[in-house]
Amino acid sequence: MLNTDGDSSNGIVISDEVRLIAQNWQQVDFTTADLDTELMQIISDVATADSRVPVLPSAQEAKTHYFALFYE
Repeated sequence: MLNTDGDSSNGIVISDEVRLIAQNWQQVDFTTADLDTELMQIISDVATADSRVPVLPSAQEAKTHYFALFYE
């Protein structure tokens, strides 16, 4: 979701603008039943900073990417 081009297959790049804004984000509760609401401010901040609509990956997409990065 934070990757500037939305394509994790070519690496993940987070813009300097998002990195700066991220310093003010509250810790995310990933155990919540409503993750979309939990991430609303972050999504809004990324959209403003990068002039794009960030897409929250599904849980399966996130797991697949995580394991590909650290276990392959």
